[in-house]
Amino acid sequence: MSCRQLLAPRRVPRQAGLAPSSPLTYEGVKAGIIGQFWDSYFPNSTVFPRGLFAFTFGGSLDAMQTHTAQSPALAKQMLAIALATANRSRTGEPWMMSESRRLYADALRMAARDIFAKGPDLEQQLVASRLFSLYESFFGRGQQDHEGQARSWLLHGNGETAIVTSNSPDTYATGRAHRLFLAGRHQITMTALLQEKRTFLSEPIWKTAPWTYYPKTPRDHLLDIFADIPSILEGVKAMKAWESEAKKTEYRHLLGRAVNNVITRLLAWYEQYAFPIVPADLVEELPEHLSADLLAAAHVMSLYHCLTLRCNALCRNLGGAADPRIDDDHEFYELTRASRMFGHPDAGLFRHHIATFPLVTGLSHIMARGEGAYAAEKATLLSVLNSGYFESLKDFLVSMLHFQPTSMLNLGTQRTAQKGGQSLDT
Repeated sequence: MSCRQLLAPRRVPRQAGLAPSSPLTYEGVKAGIIGQFWDSYFPNSTVFPRGLFAFTFGGSLDAMQTHTAQSPALAKQMLAIALATANRSRTGEPWMMSESRRLYADALRMAARDIFAKGPDLEQQLVASRLFSLYESFFGRGQQDHEGQARSWLLHGNGETAIVTSNSPDTYATGRAHRLFLAGRHQITMTALLQEKRTFLSEPIWKTAPWTYYPKTPRDHLLDIFADIPSILEGVKAMKAWESEAKKTEYRHLLGRAVNNVITRLLAWYEQYAFPIVPADLVEELPEHLSADLLAAAHVMSLYHCLTLRCNALCRNLGGAADPRIDDDHEFYELTRASRMFGHPDAGLFRHHIATFPLVTGLSHIMARGEGAYAAEKATLLSVLNSGYFESLKDFLVSMLHFQPTSMLNLGTQRTAQKGGQSLDT
């Protein structure tokens, strides 16, 4: 059975139901559903946590709550997300999804008129873009094909790029705009990577001006490296159309040096900033309670291992040999170990923000290596996906598998499928 078949969401038939007919009843249901949504975001926390988590994600979450309380368009979009989430729960009713889609369409029209056309409320525009992207990744498929869902998500990512670049970099040096910028860099860079296009975030001014008054976090430094990778992919894609083999050979060498530089910086980042991840292996029980800081650490470390795996595959596909400093088996094992955290009950709905890139990277790595590779890692990732917490994300993950740059897939000589294996299979 393929990874795509195993990812097929479980569809649970339900009896037809109608939305509450009384306006007062409906308003009460809405308030309750939105409250349930935030309660399920972090099940063990009444307020958004501090510490490492706050530096990693706090600005975006704080802005979401603030602006959905102030803007009718964003309030409607928040309700659409909350209703769709409630529809997937055990107590969900069919009317919730139809009402969610109606609200989503209304919110799109209202945002176009009241937020994007009137401007310039930068914070509201960024929050609107984040909420629309969130809806696409959770519930956007509808009647679309798989590729259509990812394509819609990418369009929202491009929209956020347009919003951010409509202002100068120093706009994001202070306040909530600074925190929104930090929280959004991951999606903007991921969008650029999947489209194999250079991102403005690789420019030096965008790596310095927003931090005029605040120090960078380990995640900020890692995203600085991530932002340089799409430029290499753009070069690889352009090179394929050239007719001159001599020109291709010369440029391939230059691209190989660029990848080598990225890997060197990744390894230096690991030596300076790596966070410990628990549990210690793939079979040890997860901790009973998962703190927000542990979840943030799992996010940062899974991103690191995603980048080492993808860059090593890129190195191999450009030059015919992997980087000797990178052991794919070890990196994939560590990626899988960190990804276990995303299946913990305490990760809440927030898991969907940070799990997509690691899970898509892991599944792509397994599929590229063929049947039978990485049995333990595959079983672990699929147990996470089938934990019951990812039903609303499975369609999106399958959709994203269609958009992985082939230059970053490990299609070359296979290594041993055990942790720490050093030899090459011949």
